[in-house]
Amino acid sequence: MARFTNQVAIVTGGAEGFGRGIATQFGHEGAKIMIVDRNGLLAKKTLGELAGEGIEAQLVVGDVGDQKVSKETTE
Repeated sequence: MARFTNQVAIVTGGAEGFGRGIATQFGHEGAKIMIVDRNGLLAKKTLGELAGEGIEAQLVVGDVGDQKVSKETTE
């Protein structure tokens, strides 16, 4: 059993860079991933690539530094 099975990891800035690496690592260790990123196109691409690696992930497009409600939610 993976270390984070039945856990959810919310990763801000998860579309690229350190955030993407963190999302990938948590996913490989069994976590379900929620990516929050303001770059919707890049985040959707990352979501597809994670799915290709067998990682269950969802996406919220938005800026955690902005108090407005997120722009879009996709599965």
